[in-house]
Amino acid sequence: MWKKAVKYTAIILLVVIVGTGAYAGYLYSKADHMLDDMTVKNTNSNSIKDEKPKDLKPMTILLAGIDHREKTGSMNSDVLMAITLNPKMKSATVVSIPRDLQLTPDDLQHRKANYYFPHFYLKDEQTAFENTKKVFEEVVGLPIEHMVTVDFQGFEEIVDELGGLDINVDMDMRYVDTWDGTNIDLKQGMQHLDGKKTLDFVRYRKSNRGTEPSSDGARNERQQQVLGELLGKLASVNGVSKFGSLMEIMGKHVKTDLSPGEMKDFIQTYLGISTQNIRFIHLDGEWESPYIVVKPEDIEAAQQALKHELNKTPESEAAAKAAEDAKQSQNQLTGSDEEPGSGTAGTNG
Repeated sequence: MWKKAVKYTAIILLVVIVGTGAYAGYLYSKADHMLDDMTVKNTNSNSIKDEKPKDLKPMTILLAGIDHREKTGSMNSDVLMAITLNPKMKSATVVSIPRDLQLTPDDLQHRKANYYFPHFYLKDEQTAFENTKKVFEEVVGLPIEHMVTVDFQGFEEIVDELGGLDINVDMDMRYVDTWDGTNIDLKQGMQHLDGKKTLDFVRYRKSNRGTEPSSDGARNERQQQVLGELLGKLASVNGVSKFGSLMEIMGKHVKTDLSPGEMKDFIQTYLGISTQNIRFIHLDGEWESPYIVVKPEDIEAAQQALKHELNKTPESEAAAKAAEDAKQSQNQLTGSDEEPGSGTAGTNG
């Protein structure tokens, strides 16, 4: 149930971390202790610094959505995403990693991707972030500077604190799992959803009570709808007035190895990032029990997309656009955009 749809929850929480411009002054004057609550104290990591970085460079972050529920004792990292952020371009590339992807790290058991963070966390909370990042660097083909974890209860609380969201539910949704307490029951149409129902809306994937299952395309549309509504709420007068309580919620449910100083700089740099500047890539594969098998060329393409994001500059993007425009103009002049068989070959004159 949590394989893909839950990634939307993690993305939404990342947007909350990024914030909006109205929050910047508050952050620098009053939010130090809240940011400190989010910071994982790792004495073995060089990433924790008290001073504010002079210039935030492009970086890669591992984002893990944690299905941490007291009822089941679960702590699975069922959402795993590698995110490259480019401060000059105010853009990002997000690669979702299947939780059932088999990883084969040296000197460790070969397991599913969602095994490693809980494994490291239960052994030693202080080194869990660093050890998890090392494992996933082999997947993304890049150094991973930082890690962020979020849990689903935090998402529910944030939506509730903002007074809920007005959502156009695209289909009837019904799914029940008595073991973990899941009870999704939504009707099609425009309605006001609280945090629990909003989480149900973005995580719905399959049904066991007679409703239709969801497609990937429909889930993508839900993600965009919820992101837009949430950003609108955050930017409103009501959202700004509740920033303190929102930060307190995140202090309990969001953890990162960014220091408070780095977090301030991170928020300052990425203020106002548009969801239109976020590219989403899904590493889909075939199910070969008990793993998801992704084609090597798809993994390589995702790695190249992440690297491209890191290296983008306004100059390189302008040059690429100019080259593409020139290519299209040349195609129009030469008629190379004609359909096959529409040329003059084979005519009798």
